[in-house]
Amino acid sequence: MESVIESLKENIESTENRAETAELKVTELTYSNVELSEELEIITGSHENSSNKMSLLEIQLQHTKASSESGQEQQNILYSAIRDMETLIDELKQKVSTAEIRAESAEDQCLLLTNTKSELTKEVATERERITKQLHTQTEEKKIMMQTAKATKSQ
Repeated sequence: MESVIESLKENIESTENRAETAELKVTELTYSNVELSEELEIITGSHENSSNKMSLLEIQLQHTKASSESGQEQQNILYSAIRDMETLIDELKQKVSTAEIRAESAEDQCLLLTNTKSELTKEVATERERITKQLHTQTEEKKIMMQTAKATKSQ
């Protein structure tokens, strides 16, 4: 159980690192997007080779936007994976807690049964001893009665 939790923690760390990397890419791409937008405005204003540069910049801008959107989607997927792992960890912790409670309950029941068995064993020993004494007493009484009967017959 511990190894599963440790493995999940490592997966969370890995996923968080990937999420941070994705955030950095989004930031870089956003920055590039702003720079390209500024360059596009400068080029559009100067009208030098405006149609070629403008087309190239628009294509670059579209690529940057697509990369930014892709990075954002990747980040969302990573955050979703992190939430799923956290939920799984919480569920596993709950199962471990339930198992520990059941184990403690079973241990308590074993202790109670052990004590009860010990008491019953003592009672059985006491009753056996009492029955043995009664049987011995009965045997002695029968002998005395037999001797009394013999003595009564012989008189």
